[in-house]
Amino acid sequence: MIEMNSKISRKAVFIDLITRKPWLTPVIYTVYSLQGVTLSELRENLGVRTSVVKRALWWLMKHGIVEKTGEKYIIAKDYTSIVDELFLNSCRVGKTFVFKIGSTYFIAVVRNSKITAYSVPEKYLKEASSLKLENVKPVELSREAGIPVKLASRIIKLHSILENCRKP
Repeated sequence: MIEMNSKISRKAVFIDLITRKPWLTPVIYTVYSLQGVTLSELRENLGVRTSVVKRALWWLMKHGIVEKTGEKYIIAKDYTSIVDELFLNSCRVGKTFVFKIGSTYFIAVVRNSKITAYSVPEKYLKEASSLKLENVKPVELSREAGIPVKLASRIIKLHSILENCRKP
């Protein structure tokens, strides 16, 4: 476990890790929602290779966010309220996890054998929302907003995910 400097809060350590490695969020979410999980249960729930789960657990245990009690991994007591707060500002659609920290959306997608992640600044989503994003193509949005096509594609995907989250 990392020694906590009195000037560095646990929340700051958590946010720093998650913003640098947003691919860890599906693992945190699964451990948190199941309130303790074994390595094999975690692998099965996420549907990724054991090596990916072990690497994620290594990062989370190194920073003291996850602890091992017996055969199960749990969220450390010091981090439960911080994780609660993260998932208040989050959304899950299938195997896609979206959460917002500050003015940035982070998206993590669980694929067949890995977890990919990317981020979208809120300002671009707000600017693009003035257009009808349901029928616009990434190339059109890119041209209209003066942003790269890849970012335009991610904005359209994020908008769609957030619309699905808002549906009752």
